[in-house]
Amino acid sequence: MKYFYIILIFITSMLPVGCSSQYKLKKYVKLYAMPYAMTKQNVGKDRLPQLHRMLKDKKYAPYWHNIARIIGYVSDDPNSVFVLLNYFQRDDSWNLDTDIKISGKINSISYMGYIGGRPADVIMRGCTSSQGAAELAKNWINKILEVDGPSYQVEENIINKIRYAALIGLARTGTKENAAFITNLYEQECAYCETNKVRTRFFSALADAMAMQEYIVKNGIEAYKNILSDGLINDEEISGLIGKYSRLSWVEKLKSERL
Repeated sequence: MKYFYIILIFITSMLPVGCSSQYKLKKYVKLYAMPYAMTKQNVGKDRLPQLHRMLKDKKYAPYWHNIARIIGYVSDDPNSVFVLLNYFQRDDSWNLDTDIKISGKINSISYMGYIGGRPADVIMRGCTSSQGAAELAKNWINKILEVDGPSYQVEENIINKIRYAALIGLARTGTKENAAFITNLYEQECAYCETNKVRTRFFSALADAMAMQEYIVKNGIEAYKNILSDGLINDEEISGLIGKYSRLSWVEKLKSERL
């Protein structure tokens, strides 16, 4: 991993100097990995209009998933929420031929959490239900099931991914209102799992969201962003929090009985 980032640093160092360079941005969006800190260093807010255009330009279709992430990282413009919403809703099934492209479209919902604001909250909260997630993805969800190759073949799996992205996005906003919303869903799902002695995928997603929001409250959103590696979390503290919120008493009891 260390050598991988050395290579990334070398690549970016070879690009023209100046955050406003269009050449540099067009090269940067094609990189495989783009940690938050590196993105902030290479892409300024002044590039948002160009990023918004690139997310519509079919010439950049292979990199739309990267462009959406960059917008989430650098934007504090409410208009970016609607740009990401358009990207999520439109029928790009012709381009969704790999897992990474499909996950990029889905994750655009979670990137709204970095931007925040009322429109983002409404969109993300709506996507926490199966019906809401399916409705927002109705333009492409059925078409993607016809694509050979990606693992997102089952409609339920796609919907679960969208719901997960929405929960993580809400946690990323860091607001008390969204924290209360997530906590209420978590408590309801936890009660359901305890009563029925099951562990649902939604409960696991909520456990992740609870862990993220506790970490953000304690350490701040910048600290959270800085532990992102290619959009993934790699941190012992968050792993510990996920373990904390993932516990179910019936599972713990079963484990102890087996000892």
